[in-house]
Amino acid sequence: MYGLVKYFANYLFPVPLCLWVLLAGLIFLWCTKKQITGKVIITIGVAILLLFSLSFFPNMCLRYLEHKHVSYIASQMKEGNFSDIKYVVVLAGGHILDPEIPITSQFCYEGLVRLIEGIRLYKKCPKAKLVLSGGIGDRTDVTDARLMADLSVELGIPKEDIILEPESMSTFDEAKFIKPIVKNQKFILVTSASHMPRSIALFRKLGMNPVPAPTGHIVKQFGDSISVLPSVLNLKKSETAIYEILGIIKEKVLGRI
Repeated sequence: MYGLVKYFANYLFPVPLCLWVLLAGLIFLWCTKKQITGKVIITIGVAILLLFSLSFFPNMCLRYLEHKHVSYIASQMKEGNFSDIKYVVVLAGGHILDPEIPITSQFCYEGLVRLIEGIRLYKKCPKAKLVLSGGIGDRTDVTDARLMADLSVELGIPKEDIILEPESMSTFDEAKFIKPIVKNQKFILVTSASHMPRSIALFRKLGMNPVPAPTGHIVKQFGDSISVLPSVLNLKKSETAIYEILGIIKEKVLGRI
C-alpha cells in the first residue's frame, strides 16, 4: 500500500505534472476540434512550470518547512545543558550501493549530511550513543543503517557506541522502531531541515521527547535572492517541498500526527 501511494504521488511532482498537463493540451489541439480548450490547458501547464521553476514558490515553501524548528547548534551549548542526552538519532537519507566508488559517494546527499551532523553532535554529548536508522535500499540488501555505521566507524566512532535500527522503510517506521530504544528519554533527532516538521510530529505523537537538530538546509538566509529566471535547481526545490507537504498530508489523513 505504501509503495502504491508513493508511486502515484510521483505524478504530482513538478516535471511529471507539467508534462501531463501539456500533453493533455496537445491532444486537444491535434486530435479534437476543441482548440480553445487545448490552448487553455497548455497555458495552465506553462504557468505551473513557471511557478515551480522560479525561485519564489519553492523558497517560500522550503523556508517555512526548514525554519519551523530552531536548529540545535552544538557549538553554542552551555556546559551541562545536554549532559543528560543518551542518544543522538540519525534518520536514513538513502543510498545506492556501489563497491567501485568510495563509501561517501554511495550515500544520497541527504543521508551523508545527516550522518555528518549526527557524528558532530554525538561528539558534543559525552554520554550519548549514536542511533542509526534505515532499512534496505533500492536493488541492494545492505541497509541504510549498516552503511552509516560502516562510515561512522571509519570516521572514528567506537562500534560499541553505535546502535542500529535496520528494519524501517518509512519515517513512521523509524519512529515506531526507535521508540523501544530511546523510550521516553530526551534525545537529539537529526534529519534534513525540510523533513524535520513531519519527523518531529511523528515522534512526538508516539510519546517520545526529541530535540530537533535539522541539517542540510536548502534555503539559506543569504545567497538565495529572488531570480526572474527559471532553473532546474528551483524545480528540484519545488519537488522537495511538495514531497514533504504530501508526506505531512498523508500522515494527517492516517491519524499519525
